[in-house]
Amino acid sequence: MTLSFFIIIIVVIAIVGLRIWRWHDAKLEQVAWNDLAALAEHTPKNFDLEMIADLPETARRYFRFTITEGTPLQSVAEIEMNGELGLGTKEMPNYKPMRADQILAAPHGLIWRLKSAASRRFVALSAVKMREWMNADLSGLDLLAIQIDGLRIKQDLVLVAAVGIDGEGEKHPLAVMEGATENTAVVQALLDNLIDRGLDPKICRLFIIDGAKALKKAIRNTFGKHTPIQRCQVHKARNILDRLPKGLHAPVRKALRQGLGAGRCGQGRKAPAQSGAAAGKGSPRRGGQHPGRD
Repeated sequence: MTLSFFIIIIVVIAIVGLRIWRWHDAKLEQVAWNDLAALAEHTPKNFDLEMIADLPETARRYFRFTITEGTPLQSVAEIEMNGELGLGTKEMPNYKPMRADQILAAPHGLIWRLKSAASRRFVALSAVKMREWMNADLSGLDLLAIQIDGLRIKQDLVLVAAVGIDGEGEKHPLAVMEGATENTAVVQALLDNLIDRGLDPKICRLFIIDGAKALKKAIRNTFGKHTPIQRCQVHKARNILDRLPKGLHAPVRKALRQGLGAGRCGQGRKAPAQSGAAAGKGSPRRGGQHPGRD
């Protein structure tokens, strides 16, 4: 696995993740907005001078000046704002056109959200590009391997991405799916999307995964029980190091690199075995499991 391979995966997931994260937050924001709007009274009271009779004279003068008697006293107000927003310094304000919405529902809360033409154009363009990418034809790609990995963006938001590798070693970002967890349904939806776009399920390919059972199950169900699956070396090393004290991370990481880079099977097993023996002298096993095993 090359560094550029993982950089591509990270960039693709980050770009799509930010887009989905923004959509997810906007959805939650709208729910909160609707909750505040629902607090509005259907028949609000009208302003009466008796309401301010017990206030000091200065306060009474203020309310008599600002509110006409008989005005409905709304408990919720939705406000639209238009103007310019300074994004620079006092000397060079660098004003930009601004539009904002606000909802006030005292004492329950308020929401203020900024909207800009540039932001709306970017979101619309991103959505179009996303649809084009997720519907692109894959039948012309001669893919030998596909890596699938999940990235948790928030507690209830996981992105599952697929990147293909062709015979020349070139990487092709294929698709991204979102879900609450990295479960079989999300992974199956990702694989179904690839097949619908021209990926032939009858062609044998190597699948590289992080070890998640949901991934393995969906791949076997879709491409056959004999489909070759390889555990990602980065995730494997990470799982091993998580079970060891920090003082042993460097020597074990070095041994893993030697073992994974060895040209022969016997040589590959020798270095991790020696490192495991050395690590066993100074660290207890955690959870009743040896660090070198799944």
